[in-house]
Amino acid sequence: MTRTGSSVEPASQHKKPAAEPPKATTSQPNELAAPPKLQKALYGQIESIEVLAIDIPKIYEDLAHYIARLITAGTLDLAEVHALCAPLLASPAPHPPAVKLLGEIYVSVQESEGAAALKTLHKEQSDAVWKTFWPVGKAFDDVCAEWTEQCKVTGICPRLVFIKELRSKLLNENTEAVGTWVLSCTDESARSSPGFPRIIATSVFRTVAVNTVFANGVDRPVESSTELIKRQRDLLAGLKPFLLRFATRAAYAQVQILLAAQNFSAEIGFPQGELEHFFVPRIAPFPHEALADASAEDAATKATALAAVKSWLKEIKA
Repeated sequence: MTRTGSSVEPASQHKKPAAEPPKATTSQPNELAAPPKLQKALYGQIESIEVLAIDIPKIYEDLAHYIARLITAGTLDLAEVHALCAPLLASPAPHPPAVKLLGEIYVSVQESEGAAALKTLHKEQSDAVWKTFWPVGKAFDDVCAEWTEQCKVTGICPRLVFIKELRSKLLNENTEAVGTWVLSCTDESARSSPGFPRIIATSVFRTVAVNTVFANGVDRPVESSTELIKRQRDLLAGLKPFLLRFATRAAYAQVQILLAAQNFSAEIGFPQGELEHFFVPRIAPFPHEALADASAEDAATKATALAAVKSWLKEIKA
């Protein structure tokens, strides 16, 4: 798709027209408006983008092209773009407008600067914030992977594409075939990385969940019952050899697997009795020192997870 540098004029009939940004066709990067004035103008455009798109279908593409120029010129960064998108984050639209705008920005950067430049930009500016463009609780790995494929920007995070394929195969193929596939598309270095056991573990837990508690969809969890719990345990028992095939007894692998179980339990609200169904006794105990130093991103749910594990261990030792 060929981009144009045209700016977008807000439709005059709207009650709350957005401010027009400086015209990307005539401005050079060093001639751009000062950031406060520029951000105010962009905020007005972004805030009204859903309404304006009714009459100006290309507004996402054109505004994204302009924002991409600002980003590559160093005038704006992706964290600031996220802040400007605040009015869009609560949109009930089935296709989140903030996500759509981000996709167009990425496409524009990739077309003008190349895939390698986009990957670098994503790593340096957006890796920590890009999933927050989705509504809270909707930025699942599979969703984000599909988004990168639709936008043809899979280079920003090839790990997500691997995860999506892995989960699909776990749902549809036997574990021996999946294990062979994993070996064929990863090298020893990747499999030895600290995060790899967590990718495997999270995919295993989600496979169990999709076939049990989320059999009717994420928004309609199946009510807990003795039969459901038994099915969970049976499925996990069948998948455990696959998990252990790619998990060493090293402390970091043990921690990553526990954190995967913890995060999964957090996502589904820590229902009573749920965490132990995803605990892997054969690779316990988990060193407390390692847990204390584990990834900061998990701090919010770590205490709850450890308390649940402690309680469960007491029960099975009684």
